[in-house]
Amino acid sequence: MIGAGAGPKTFAWIAANADGWISTPKDTELPTRARQLQEAWREAGREGQPIIRAHSPQHELIDAYEEAGITELVWSLPDTDESGVLAYLDELARKLRL
Repeated sequence: MIGAGAGPKTFAWIAANADGWISTPKDTELPTRARQLQEAWREAGREGQPIIRAHSPQHELIDAYEEAGITELVWSLPDTDESGVLAYLDELARKLRL
């Protein structure tokens, strides 16, 4: 797995050398980027699909991520005390309707 900013050169390298991609929090348009990586994957002659981890995804776009082939969603925890982390997790669970 390679964590890097999205781009044609990065995706070509991942398709040739890695199992998948971990987006950065600055990457935008993740469904479009996932499709670009999948195209690079096919062009490299790889079988199957790359693993694609979306870092700091938007909870309201989960269905679009799944449709685009994004396989995992990862949220970072805030750098704070236990009560702050628990409050963040409670809010995230509410947004995700868990």
